[in-house]
Formats: sequence, C-alpha cells, structure tokens
Amino acid sequence: MVYTCVVPNCNSNYKGTGILQMVGFPKEDSLRKKWMQVISRKDFAPSKYSKVCELHFSDDAIRRYTEAYDEKTGEKICVPLKRFRIQNLAVPTIFKDFPTYLSH
Repeated sequence: MVYTCVVPNCNSNYKGTGILQMVGFPKEDSLRKKWMQVISRKDFAPSKYSKVCELHFSDDAIRRYTEAYDEKTGEKICVPLKRFRIQNLAVPTIFKDFPTYLSH
C-alpha cells in the first residue's frame, strides 16, 4: 500500500512524484498532540494509516545509520539502515508550501 502525506499541500507519494519513506504518528499521547499541533489540520484525528513523509523532518531528527562493533578488531562501524528511523522525540518541523494562514 502506498501512503500519502497528511501535511496540507504536500504532494509526496502521489503518482509521478517519486516514492518517499513515510512515518506513522507516535503512539505516545503527548508527542502525538505535538505532531497534530504543528501539522495544523482542522478537525483532524490521525488513524493508524495516517503518515507524514520524510521531507518534513530535519536531518538531525532522522537516523540513517546504526553503530555496530567489529568483534575481531573492536572498531566501531557505521552500518546504513535499509529504512531510516526517527529519533525518539522528533517532531516534523519542515513545512514548505504551507498555507500562510497556517504558518506560525
């Protein structure tokens, strides 16, 4: 199933735009409310299918590598992840083409 981003005026993952990784809303209530506040959609209640695309997260909020140790040499190795991870308390912060009446 291909998801689309719930952020207003975001056209990611629509036909012809290329595929981006999507992030589901957090289960923790306080963090979920922060996400809903910054997305600013009137009367919006996210479901388990509601997603936000990777374009709305800063680089420091996304973890694309994991660290591992080589048992033989004891060196730390950075291993790329197949799918990135969002940092624990990350909130979407990048909103291009956001309607001016919703901008903070």
